[in-house]
Amino acid sequence: MLLSLCITSQSVILKKEKSNKDYLENYIYIKAMYCPNRYLSQNLFLINVILKRDGETVRIGNTGLNGFAKFFGLQDSEKYTVTLSGIYIETKTYEVSLNQLNSICCKIVEPKSKKISNNYIYKEEKTNLKIDYKEPDLEVNDDGGDVEFTDIQSAVDQANDGDIIWVYHGTYTEDIKIFNKDITLIGKNYEKYDLDNILDKPIIKNIYHMHETDVALNIQNSTVTISNFNIWSYDIGIYLENSHNCEISYTNNYVVSDVIGTVAIILFESSNNMIINNNFYKTYIGIVSQFSTKNTFYNNYFYRNEYGMHISFSSNNNTISENSFFESNFAVLVGKSNNNEITKNLIQNDDSGIYLLKSSNNILSSNKIRYCSCGIFLECSSDSNLIIKNTVNNSSYGIYLSPEDNNKENNIYQNNLYDNQKNAFDNGENTWYSPLKKKGNYWGDYEELYPDAEKNLLKGTWRTPYDINGNNQDMYPLINQVKKTKTKNQYVNIFEDFHTIYKLINLLFQTMFQM
Repeated sequence: MLLSLCITSQSVILKKEKSNKDYLENYIYIKAMYCPNRYLSQNLFLINVILKRDGETVRIGNTGLNGFAKFFGLQDSEKYTVTLSGIYIETKTYEVSLNQLNSICCKIVEPKSKKISNNYIYKEEKTNLKIDYKEPDLEVNDDGGDVEFTDIQSAVDQANDGDIIWVYHGTYTEDIKIFNKDITLIGKNYEKYDLDNILDKPIIKNIYHMHETDVALNIQNSTVTISNFNIWSYDIGIYLENSHNCEISYTNNYVVSDVIGTVAIILFESSNNMIINNNFYKTYIGIVSQFSTKNTFYNNYFYRNEYGMHISFSSNNNTISENSFFESNFAVLVGKSNNNEITKNLIQNDDSGIYLLKSSNNILSSNKIRYCSCGIFLECSSDSNLIIKNTVNNSSYGIYLSPEDNNKENNIYQNNLYDNQKNAFDNGENTWYSPLKKKGNYWGDYEELYPDAEKNLLKGTWRTPYDINGNNQDMYPLINQVKKTKTKNQYVNIFEDFHTIYKLINLLFQTMFQM
């Protein structure tokens, strides 16, 4: 059923310039709370966070209500302030303290009615914003009660195309198979539908099999919507084969074993699916895509996975946008796949940020990559890729094109590369500027390397080319940084709260040992 994963190690060994300890010494944690306490979904709110020292902006981030913004590696100072703003948040500036948690109460501006998708409907009623669903056709409750089914599989077997199944809070230990169905599967609590509270989501935990692959949700030849579950598996959380136009959202994925081969979500020969607003915690691989095209991976959160995303074997024309990757070996690995767009992702503390292997005609744009061994890495004839408006800083290498391979005809310009041990390496036939725009990249060490260079103020470039390690040049190095693209994430990533991580792990093992 599954193809073996092709994972290739890097050609060079890279070391981080700064250790975690160095930049974690001085920090500021900001928790944005909402006042007055309303029955509101936190997911409607993205809060922009601007941290200033002595009136000058030093860091920019974002979070959600009851989420955390974290800034590390700060200078000693007693004069830090933070400005919080957002579509539904009153803009205001607050004083904050170094090396402690700063809880800030935000005033909410009443939002307008907003329809999120076909199944999730936000309704405004006088003073409160409530979340409702279309009425279910079938209901599941592991405790019985007034509903017909106590296990999910029975409800799935009974469902007709177009049916909506509500699954109430509880633990469902079963191997769920959805074959040749067009249904919606929603995790729900009796009193409300809470996208953020991990303890409120129903748990799907597959049965352990000694000598075969364990799959919690096996979906084949189907179109399904799955939302608001904790999915815990021994091998594979969700497996999609030949399934199209599916949506998987607001799930927390945890694979019990982090050994090689365990995966939270696999797409195999599946297209036009949406994987949005999910959390992946300590799985060997978060998402695998094989022979799957035109899928959207949006606003997912990956924490301490060996591989965040592994896109391979002709997985073409996919969009990977506004995801967050922390502390992985590879954040995004694209192998033998073309025409994908990787944009506006946040990648931090990973060994390799974005890794292209035998992959061409991809667009890498507006990604923020920092504290990695290598920000962007191209290997094995990865040709004709566009690398534009990315920011890579505080890493060993910013952009690295492997010298052992003939990576050619890549166009690399309008990137911000600074505070890296080496900003770039390339000895191939690639272009580090736009011949049409006559603009190159911003290099943080330019003035140090070329103290006598003259400015072309009209063009906003330096007149002396920047020599790239290897055998290449940026003919039009930029004087100033390229303006960074803002993201519009709406989902509150629960794993930014370390207390919630512990709750998740403890609840997981308590549930396992009770069964």
